[in-house]
Amino acid sequence: EYSTSDLYRFLCTLDLSELATATDFSSMFSANYYLTNVPLFNTSSATTTMSMFANCIALMSVPQFSLSSCTNASMMFYNCNALTAAPLQNTGNVTNMKQMFYKCTSMTTAPSLDMGSVTSHAYMFQNCPALRTVPQYNMINCEDCGAMFNGCSSLVTLPVFNYSKVTSFGSLLSSTKMYNDC
Repeated sequence: EYSTSDLYRFLCTLDLSELATATDFSSMFSANYYLTNVPLFNTSSATTTMSMFANCIALMSVPQFSLSSCTNASMMFYNCNALTAAPLQNTGNVTNMKQMFYKCTSMTTAPSLDMGSVTSHAYMFQNCPALRTVPQYNMINCEDCGAMFNGCSSLVTLPVFNYSKVTSFGSLLSSTKMYNDC
């Protein structure tokens, strides 16, 4: 049996430079229950990172990945219970962030992301009970933000977003403290 430090050392010995031209990172580390962190590697050609780290329940941190070519980041960190932050950059082409941080129960602050092209934010932060703050997001193209903050029971602030194109709000703020006792 391998320890988490053995796994990380193994990952660091791989020649990850060949990933520079890879486009599909779907489920790359999915359900790796012992993974606590990963080394930085080139993700700038990735068009999909769907479920890349899904169910990596011990994952605590990730490096600053570039998603400059990515259009689908759905479920990227789905059920990453130990993840506290996700420093992503260049998310301007992503159109699908559905369930991206679903059940990231240790995340206290939502990452700053360019969401100008995103059409689906549904369930994006659902069941993130430690989430307290969310930055101002450009949600001008959002069509579905259903249950986006459902179950975020520690959420105390939320900026005003542009919801002019939204067709589905279903349970957007259910189970939050945001509007209690108004």
